[in-house]
Amino acid sequence: MYNTKPPTDPSPELNSLYWDCECDDHYIHRSRYKRCRKCGALRDEMPDSRQNEIDEGIYFYGGKQK
Repeated sequence: MYNTKPPTDPSPELNSLYWDCECDDHYIHRSRYKRCRKCGALRDEMPDSRQNEIDEGIYFYGGKQK
């Protein structure tokens, strides 16, 4: 079977208003939240979120945001 997943963008657009924690799902947090309640990750130690994942709206901590 062929991999139908699109290739990863080598330089994705990032959005500093959101950040990714270490959770496997629902890992996008708004920047005003400084710590993930689930995994304990801290905003200052984690990367900004990818804009395309923010736009999809399904990876947010607490559920869908759209």
